[in-house]
Amino acid sequence: MKRLLRADLFKQKRSTTLKACLILAFLIGILMAVLYNIAANQLHANYDEYVDTLVKAGFQRSTAEEIYSEVPEYNLWAYINIALCDNNVLYLGAIIISVLVGSEYSMGTLRNSVSRGYPRKAVFFSKLITSVLSMYAVVIVYVLGSGITACIMYGFGSSVGALDMLVIIAAYLLLYAAAASFYMMVAVLMKSTGHALGFSLIVPLLVATVLRLASMAQADIDKFSRWWIFNTMTSTQNMCLSADVWIPFTAAAVYLVLSCFAGLMAFRKQEIK
Repeated sequence: MKRLLRADLFKQKRSTTLKACLILAFLIGILMAVLYNIAANQLHANYDEYVDTLVKAGFQRSTAEEIYSEVPEYNLWAYINIALCDNNVLYLGAIIISVLVGSEYSMGTLRNSVSRGYPRKAVFFSKLITSVLSMYAVVIVYVLGSGITACIMYGFGSSVGALDMLVIIAAYLLLYAAAASFYMMVAVLMKSTGHALGFSLIVPLLVATVLRLASMAQADIDKFSRWWIFNTMTSTQNMCLSADVWIPFTAAAVYLVLSCFAGLMAFRKQEIK
């Protein structure tokens, strides 16, 4: 297992895809911080009007307020949190993991590992750990880009206490690990970089959009939509600061366990060519 993991991490360190996505993550982090600052200025000046517009369009008022709660306040932590809950970074993670795992199938390197006598369980978890660490790397760089920009604009500051910040960060770490395991599972099932990437980018966004539109017609659906991990991510801070603090941790654990189980079972039964 250690030799496999060392080899996977070494290959990932040299990955052009990883390097490109890290650079892109930093630049997008800067850009999004600037755009969110512009949006925040407009929102704070016209908050009630914007919420009422969404309500008239059919959204539940709680849903409308949650949508606009994603716009940050004027302090550093608010921009760090908005970077952590921004699904843009998940798309970059999906690219990295789809290429990492999918290329192993197309290049035949998985067959080499299995033929050398390594247990498939060890091969799978080596890829999983590498995927999670790659996801963390792109998230950290994305947050750095956004955080540095916010620090220049507003300096240091936070409206959230230190203990609450630790709880929120812990929730995000688990959620990103779960998201990485989800992307890993998809790549294993698809056995192709292109198919895995297409599924990982389109389906989560499609499901989130359908759930959000459905909540316009039925308020109760909004409660269930929080359990779709990509929606859970966007509401993590709000839930961690309320009685719903257990939701992001539970959702992360469920997705992590189910994705690992499904991915491992599929990998064990696959014919590796």
